[in-house]
Amino acid sequence: MLNGDIAMRLLTCLTLCLIAATVHPCFAETYTDKEAGFSYVVPAGWHLVPGAEQTKIAAGPSTTNVNPNINVATIVGREFGMKNYILDVVGNMERGSPKAKKQSEKEFAAGAGLKATKILVTDEMNGKKIRQYCYLFAGNAKSIVVMCTCSEADETAEALFDAAMKTFTILK
Repeated sequence: MLNGDIAMRLLTCLTLCLIAATVHPCFAETYTDKEAGFSYVVPAGWHLVPGAEQTKIAAGPSTTNVNPNINVATIVGREFGMKNYILDVVGNMERGSPKAKKQSEKEFAAGAGLKATKILVTDEMNGKKIRQYCYLFAGNAKSIVVMCTCSEADETAEALFDAAMKTFTILK
């Protein structure tokens, strides 16, 4: 039989273990690219694959006919200005695809006080309707655009993208 003090310590320890296991159940690992100067936490069950540039793309399992992904797309100096950069990103998407349409634009707060703008663009890729969430992060020395893509039918992707992007940091 355990005395009250030991039983209480054991219960506290088990409770803390359960809390630790459930704080971020949807995250697996932190992806840090020191050369590009950023990091974020990759969702659990996703894997990193080589991207078009030096960074890697986090690819998730498909629950629909489009694999969701997170792609750090562009890194630029701050001299261009965030407002101009937003116009440029959305303009390029709309010029690149006649079906691309900006749906919304709003402020987004990541961790450590990093401010961003989140833009939703709907589009069609290979005959499949998609949603692209563009997170534009403004750091002191550079701005970074992260493109998160999913099927239009994927109901869980936006919350997962938001959770991952709340962990996004621009390294000094």
